Order: sequence, then structure tokens, then C-alpha cells
Amino acid sequence: MDLKKLLEKTASDVPESEAIIFGDQRVNYHQLNRQADAASLVLKRHFGIGAGDRVAVMLKNSPEYAWFIFGIVKLGAIVVPINTFLTAGEVSFILNDAGVSLLISSTDFDQVLDQIGPPEEFKGVSKTGDECWAHPEKVVASFDQLMAEENRTEVGPDAEAMFVYTSGTTGKPKAAILTHHNLCSNVNSSIQHIQFERRDIFLNILPMFHSFTLMVNIFVPLSLGAKIVIVESIFPVDKVIESMLRERCTVMVGVPQIFNMMACKEIPGPVKNGITLRMCISGSAPLSETIIKSFEQNFEIPLLEGYGLTEASPVVSVNPFDGVRKVGSVGKLLPEVEAAIFDSNDKELPVGEVGEIVLRGPNIMKGYYLRDDDTAAALSNGWLHTGDLGKLDQDGYLYIIDRKKDMLISKGMNVYPREIEEQLFAHPAISEAAVVGRMDKTRSETPVAFVTLHDGEAVTQEEVINFLKPKLARYKIPRELIVVDQFPRTSTGKILKRSLRDRLNTTAMKT
Repeated sequence: MDLKKLLEKTASDVPESEAIIFGDQRVNYHQLNRQADAASLVLKRHFGIGAGDRVAVMLKNSPEYAWFIFGIVKLGAIVVPINTFLTAGEVSFILNDAGVSLLISSTDFDQVLDQIGPPEEFKGVSKTGDECWAHPEKVVASFDQLMAEENRTEVGPDAEAMFVYTSGTTGKPKAAILTHHNLCSNVNSSIQHIQFERRDIFLNILPMFHSFTLMVNIFVPLSLGAKIVIVESIFPVDKVIESMLRERCTVMVGVPQIFNMMACKEIPGPVKNGITLRMCISGSAPLSETIIKSFEQNFEIPLLEGYGLTEASPVVSVNPFDGVRKVGSVGKLLPEVEAAIFDSNDKELPVGEVGEIVLRGPNIMKGYYLRDDDTAAALSNGWLHTGDLGKLDQDGYLYIIDRKKDMLISKGMNVYPREIEEQLFAHPAISEAAVVGRMDKTRSETPVAFVTLHDGEAVTQEEVINFLKPKLARYKIPRELIVVDQFPRTSTGKILKRSLRDRLNTTAMKT
């Protein structure tokens, strides 16, 4: 299976079933496939796009996003999703790095587009609406006849489908090369493991450029013949809840920041009774046990934590919907995905010991585009080295301890910031927390806690230290507490710890 056949098979099986709902727009599977064909035809005839060309997509959440993705892959071309929160300089870097031929965007991004210098072989920017993308019958008078005459590209499973750029939390972003086989295997494994069904109605509130969103909110439901309710933004939350209620959504995929916000929101009884969600799934960043418990108490809906990364297409593990759910773990591995825990010498560690999580399976990326050294390091000895520290228990449940690069060494002792953050989350005044290290002259790192507070709350450093003393060893307790209004974040809500470290290194701040 490839992405092209994935959509075409569903459109053949359930042509009249609704595929996408966006406000007043309702698109069935026949229409979605037809719109993807129209996009494909325009890309080929107007811009000369063919197999192997890279086509970037920078659009807000909309039905157009889905049909452009499929219009591109129908030609054997490669999709390069662009983070819509990036600056012009960051977008230019990706366009040049990936060798993008065409950028599909909209007038929403004129300010950024006007600053972008075109890379070599760049055919230009096409804005939605300019080429009658949304109406296949308006592209040419005899659309169906032309489509029949076109040389339809056959796409093999090993063909490259997407260049998905890492978030760049630790440096310049790199393009993970994902093949059709990588993505389709992850679709099938996710459906089997999480028990998604054709009757499910997926609420899409995350940015559609993110690999997590593309997999669980686009490719999975479109493979099933399920329904996708696209919301342009999580804000205002009341509008999201309105869409959820109106369309009777059953699955919601989000990130910890969203579930934390919802856990704290007062929901009137009649509204709560009208919610038809049967499961919520959190990914992209660590989820605090405090958030899980607060969310489930507020909504009485299971919140399943999962784990994944761009290089794994991206889903690796999820707590089961049916079966034993271990709060604090990221669940069991998807079918066909293998994991092991390695030490610093690439030797496998026993059950329960902490080391680097390594993965292998059909979902693992082909490599990083034009980054041979990075590819060799990441795909060493047949395993993807994730850079995440974790452990496996005797039942095969995976636990994330921390990012390898986030681990601190304080006076010779390993300190895992996530362990400290979990305890800080439990403080009634603290809304969110992030712990990083301040390096001293001896090259030892002292934990420093950045926190945001719940509205109307205040806290002192002494109070927090006393709160942590019974819960953590002395060397783990932060010596500094810095209260901030908000955290620097990636587009999906992941806290940019690199920015916090930079702040420590450039500011002599004491509280």
C-alpha cells in the first residue's frame, strides 16, 4: 500500500461517506479524491511537477491541506510540510535545504512569503484559489477526460513520500525521509493497536503540518473511511467544544498543553453530558500524571499517553484503550515495532534499567536528507537511536525517563528533569514546570526550575524547596526557582528547553 492507493481505495469503498467537515464545508470521499486529482493535474500541467520533486505546503488547517498532500503524492512527488509558525528565515532554510521546487501557500502568509528568497530550481509560490484548486470542474472543461488520458504515476512502497523536518529543539532542523511504506505501516499498526474504527469521528485541533497530526488525524481516518472534523485553531476553546458537540466526535488527539488547559476548565453539566468522546490521546511531549488525573476527573474520558518521534513516522507506543493502562508509562509498542534499552556502548540493558531507547521496524525513516553523518549516527547497528532515556518493564510497557540531552549531571549523579517536573506539577500553585541545568565552574550542573502559576497564585522559592524535600533526594532539588508568564514553545506546545538554557547562560538571574 502507498498513500495514493490508501485514499483511492477508501474513495472506491465508501464514496458517499463524509470524509472532512470544516465549518459549513462537508466533503465526501469521492469529492476528496477528485479534488486531490485536480490538484495533481494542476501541479503537473501548470508547474511541471513530477516524481521526486519536492513540494512544500504551508497552509492553515483546512480541507485543502488534505487534498494537496494527496495531490502531490499521486504524482510520485514528495511533500514537505512547513511549520506555519516559522519566520521567513526559517522557511527559507527549509526550502533551500530540501531543494523545494514549489511552495503551496495562501494569502494568510503574505508577510512571510514576501521575505522569502527563492532557492535554485524554484518554480515559485502558488496560492490557493489562484488556480481554482477547490473546483476540479473549473480547472479544465473536460476534467474527467483529461484525468483518464493522463499518464498516472505508479508509486512504489519504497518511494519517498515526505520530508518532515524535526522541530529543531536542539539545533538546526533536519529532514527525516519517510517512505510510503513507513507511513502506511504506521497507519495499519496504529489502527490495530489503538482500536480505531470506521464509525469514529476524529476532532482535529492540532496543526496539520505536524507528523503526529498527519498520521493520527489524517492518514488513519482516511484509511478507515472515518470522518475528520477540522478545527482551524484550539482558540477559542468554547468553539472547539461546540464543534465537538455538534459533530458528536469520538476521538480527540492533542498535546499536554491542551489537556492541561481543558483539565482546569469548568464545564457546565449539560455540556459535559453531551460530549461523546470515547478516547483522548496525548503525544508530542511528556504528559504529567497530575494532568491525566485532573482531565479524567473533569471529563470522565480515558486519556491515553503515547510516544513517538518524527523519525518513526511517528507513532511508537500508546497505552491500550482496552486492557491494562499504566499511568506514567507510554504504553505498549505498536505491532511490528521493536524497542530495546541500550547503554552508552550500544549493549542491551536488562528489564527495568534506564538507558537510551532504540527502535526498529517498518515505520523507521530511511534517513536524514543530505545528512549522511547524522543518518549513520541515528541508524547505528540497525536501530534508530532516539536520544530518549527510558526503560521497559516486565510486561513490555515503555517508560520515558527524559531526553538524553536534557539529563543533568550534578556532582557526578544523574538527574532526570522529568522526575523533578512531575513533583513540581503536584504543587497546587504550579501550572507547568520545566527543569534545566546551570553549569558551574566545576562543570557540575545545578537544577533550575522554571514554572508558570495558576491564575491568582503566588509561590516562593523556599516554599517549593520545602515541598520537594520529602519527595526528592537533596541533589535533585532545584536551587533556583524562576517564575515566568509563559514558556517558549514549538508549534505543538513542546517547551523549548534550549531557550531556557540560553536564558540562564546570558542572564545572571536569582530569585
